[in-house]
Amino acid sequence: MASISVITVVLNHAQGLEITLNSLLMQDFDDWECLVVIGESQDQTYSIAREYSNKDKRISWIQEQARGIYSAMNDGICATKSKYLSFMNAGDQFADSNSLRTLFEEIESNDFPIVIGSFVVDNEDKPRNIPKNEIFNQVDFAFNRNWGNHQSMLFARMSPNYLYDVSYKIAADFDFVLRYLNSQSGMRIVNIVARIESEGVSDLNLIDGFFEKYSIRRRAFKKPSHKIMNLLWTFAAISKRLFINQFQANK
Repeated sequence: MASISVITVVLNHAQGLEITLNSLLMQDFDDWECLVVIGESQDQTYSIAREYSNKDKRISWIQEQARGIYSAMNDGICATKSKYLSFMNAGDQFADSNSLRTLFEEIESNDFPIVIGSFVVDNEDKPRNIPKNEIFNQVDFAFNRNWGNHQSMLFARMSPNYLYDVSYKIAADFDFVLRYLNSQSGMRIVNIVARIESEGVSDLNLIDGFFEKYSIRRRAFKKPSHKIMNLLWTFAAISKRLFINQFQANK
């Protein structure tokens, strides 16, 4: 059994799948398996998945039943058995050949349930988040915009029924992390470990995502101070996004 299961969800993105799998094959850490979960695709996605699974026995694929990205990620969790989980969707990639090893060594040596590295978007050189090596808790993560994307995280596998809550269409990954941190702390590291595509689900639905995150934080935090922070954070985030949208429309 591999130490890390890399779960890759893909829908009509053959080129992106190739990019992701190539970055995985370049890793100097080789104790991994990769499960590609394919939505009903009309392009060459299936052919690419077959080609790479034939090339490397650590790569396999299954078909997802058109229920959405988080359902597909749950399929991947249920179909793998490794100690740790990595979610690297098609089009996203590991930033360097040692990215997976860096995350693995950090989570193993510190015994945290989650390690978050830094990330860059598309062809940018500088990370969107500017972290420092530090231990963080649930509140720290909940009220910071750019603490990390799931592509830059490594998770210790929890109980078999610990899955993404598919009632959240945009921010289920945010909820997933908050529940991980319910009674534990995580580690954030400065290393850039992932390069992600822009225009993901949360990028395209930012305001709806802010409302979902408000609901998630409201469920997670009961202290009056946290409730006030939640209201203020949500109001500020939505106001900023509306201003940016208006500015761009008037350009």
